[in-house]
Amino acid sequence: MEPTLRAAFGRAAGCLAVGCLIAAPASGQSPDPAIQATSIGLRFGTDFDAAGQDSSQMIIGAQLDRRLNHTWHVTASLNLYPGIGDGALWASADVKYRPPIVTEMVYLGTGVTAPAHGARRNRAGVDLVFGTEPQRVGPVRPFVEAKWVIFRSYTSFTLQGGLELTR
Repeated sequence: MEPTLRAAFGRAAGCLAVGCLIAAPASGQSPDPAIQATSIGLRFGTDFDAAGQDSSQMIIGAQLDRRLNHTWHVTASLNLYPGIGDGALWASADVKYRPPIVTEMVYLGTGVTAPAHGARRNRAGVDLVFGTEPQRVGPVRPFVEAKWVIFRSYTSFTLQGGLELTR
């Protein structure tokens, strides 16, 4: 694995680990499993500004989501760009907030995205996330998410959807 890719994955995994530690219930508490749940999911979509160019690229990926309480989540995701020759891979770690008024449908968030696609000018960027998840239907939950990533040299806009499986 490339050092840049290893570092990107390490950052995303580290952010998720810190969030899960913060979310660990205190001894003697019996957390509601519906509140503190961990989900894994598959994502797919399009990056409309791939690698700083106005060209659309397909994205496929996976994510791990940890619900801290009714309003806060931490998410780590890896996105692969199969159409880019050098195997672009982006790792993201995000914190998501669900406003109390529409807590089960809409979320806003921010985080860090680290790309690894051979361009030396790319370093980690800050991202802004807006998404929606309909009410749960059993353990499977669909989602749709828009993400703007602000890098030093350019910005990127992605639109993704997918399914999460909650345990």
